[in-house]
Amino acid sequence: MNKTYFIILLTILFTNTFFAQVNPQLENKKGNLPEILYFVNDFEGILSWEEVPIIDEKLEAYFKQSEHKIILVTTPSIDPYEDIFNYSLDLAININTKQKKNAEIVIVISKNLREIQIQNVDQIREKLTDEETKNIIENFIIPEFKNDKYFTGIINGIEQIKKELQ
Repeated sequence: MNKTYFIILLTILFTNTFFAQVNPQLENKKGNLPEILYFVNDFEGILSWEEVPIIDEKLEAYFKQSEHKIILVTTPSIDPYEDIFNYSLDLAININTKQKKNAEIVIVISKNLREIQIQNVDQIREKLTDEETKNIIENFIIPEFKNDKYFTGIINGIEQIKKELQ
C-alpha cells in the first residue's frame, strides 16, 4: 500500500474515532443489550424451532393490521442489571432509539430467573395500563408458565394484549 494512502487512512480512522460522540441516552447504562432482529428473539431457547416462527408471524401480522409493534425477548440473564424492570426499560429504550424498531410493547421473559416484564412505551399506556399489564401476566401468562407451557402462556398474553389495544 502506498505510504500516502496509509497515512490518509490512519488520519481518517483516528479523526472519526477521536471526535465521535456517544449520545448518553443511547448508551447502555450497565451493559450490553442484545440486538433485536425479529419480533421474537428467543435468546434463552425456551421455545422450539417450530414455535418461534408461529409467534413471529402472529406479531408481524398484528403489526401490519394494527401498527402496534410487540417484540418478545427471552434471556437467561439480565446481568449486570439487578431487576428485570430496569433491564426491560433500558432494552425498550435501546430498541426504540438506537435500533429504531419503534416497538410499543416489549415483553421480556427469563425462565432461568423466573421473571417476566411487559414494558409499554408512554404512548400506549392509555390503551394498556400498568394494571392491565399486571393482570395479563398474573392471569394469562404465569399459570401456563407454571406448567412449563411457555408457548401457550406467550400466545395467551399476546392475545390479551391485542384485546386491550382494540
